[in-house]
Amino acid sequence: MNYTVPYVVIDHSTSESDFETLAKHPHEYVRYRVAANPLTPVKLLTILASDEDEHVRIGVASNEATPRKLLITLSKDSSQLVRLNLVENPSTPIKTKEYLAQDVDADVRERVASDAFISVDILKELSKDSDYYVLASVAGNSNTPKEIIELLAEENDDQINSAIASNPASSKTLLEKLSFSSDDLIRRNVAENLNTPLDILISLAKDKSLLVKCGVGSNPSTPKEAFDILKRERLTDIKVSLAKNAFTPIEILGDLAIHKSINVRLEVASNRSTPIEVLAILAKDKSEDVRQGVAYNPATSLETLKILSKDAQPFVREGVAYNPSTTLDVLKLLARDKDASIREQLRVRGLNLE
Repeated sequence: MNYTVPYVVIDHSTSESDFETLAKHPHEYVRYRVAANPLTPVKLLTILASDEDEHVRIGVASNEATPRKLLITLSKDSSQLVRLNLVENPSTPIKTKEYLAQDVDADVRERVASDAFISVDILKELSKDSDYYVLASVAGNSNTPKEIIELLAEENDDQINSAIASNPASSKTLLEKLSFSSDDLIRRNVAENLNTPLDILISLAKDKSLLVKCGVGSNPSTPKEAFDILKRERLTDIKVSLAKNAFTPIEILGDLAIHKSINVRLEVASNRSTPIEVLAILAKDKSEDVRQGVAYNPATSLETLKILSKDAQPFVREGVAYNPSTTLDVLKLLARDKDASIREQLRVRGLNLE
């Protein structure tokens, strides 16, 4: 048996007759490619929606160009995977998603429960579901009313509580309660939640768990007092979380720029909040990865980008070519670079530098 997957290209140059030929191809992968392509004519999508292979029908169900009538029809498809993809398709009518909230398959109902546009009424119905995965998705949905979240918290289930801890719609009182959970993952989620009270974040910065402290370090809402606690930590993972955070105080970013770990320095180099004078120092770093981070950073000064455009490493120069802050005179120099990948980067950006 031949398992070779045919290579096909479907784009704006594909003719209607070619679409028809490909839609009848004996290999299901080719028919899937046609079914999932937004350029496919509606009449062919209608045929493929009844294809015997579920993967082909999945292509139709996931295609944002599929007509609403077909999407509604597919909500009754026998394949769970087809119905799952239907829920994820932004073109699927909300009424169809509400219909799928009553699906016999718990995974489909769970996917509906996590949908960002599902109505409050449906979330209320799903909050009574017998499946705990569905309940966890309701608990984690930011559209779920606070009173429903409070009721779900009474289930005292770790998975549900973990979802509540991540939900920015959760009440501050509930987040405070969950910050004392014995489960590291639940406390980590509280630490990462933008709605967590500042005093709780300060407390969690002293937590015994590395996961929790990294969560505080990465949270944009973290107050200065918590940053001051975390900057004294020695573990690299915590330093990385601070280096990534765009709201880390600039004096801490400056200290992290000379950290012995390449990973820490790389995150500082990539952070758009890093001061330009610190980025200028990192542009001379012994690690090409760190210099590349500076090269890609839109906050990097024009002077530093000009220096990096002459870096010995091609992928550092490629970062300069990609950077939206790079000036035309530097881009023109890079257009004559000996490395083809750099010239290709400029072409991909659609820059005509002739």
